[in-house]
Amino acid sequence: MLFWLYKSKKNKHGLIPIYIRLALNKTKIEIASGYFIPSSHWNDKKKHVIENTSPQRAEINNALQIQKAKILSIYNQLLSAGNYFKVETIKARLSGKEEQVSLLKAVKYHNDKMKLLLGKSCAVGAFNNYIYFTLKLKSYLKDGLKVNDILIQQLNHQFIVEFEHYLKTVAKK
Repeated sequence: MLFWLYKSKKNKHGLIPIYIRLALNKTKIEIASGYFIPSSHWNDKKKHVIENTSPQRAEINNALQIQKAKILSIYNQLLSAGNYFKVETIKARLSGKEEQVSLLKAVKYHNDKMKLLLGKSCAVGAFNNYIYFTLKLKSYLKDGLKVNDILIQQLNHQFIVEFEHYLKTVAKK
């Protein structure tokens, strides 16, 4: 991660935006920091606004450090979760535009993929079991939880235990 001046994006006041470059697994993306400065106020070696050049120097440098800390925090959260992620995931989470995947959307995606494999590596009986499972899941969400769907990140051990109990008791009738 580094801060840099995007000199070709100079605005009409002659100020240059400060950008953040993130690189992960040979993929790079750029994120606008939201700050603009004259190029003469930038220390390219230390990657921050030079002291005594601008009244907003401290504010900008602090804001850049806060953005850096947020990015590192997001990176560490993703890393500790143990799931595969891309640099775009960090950008999406930072901007609040990360896609929220629901349980039924994930199940539908799975079933659509299995449907394409019918007669190849997926037997009709297995596919019918996926459909049956989907119907029972929808029923549990509607009757048991009183919702139409939930987000994947809301799944926990309690959900699994209660869904299993529902299948063995209520849904069995």
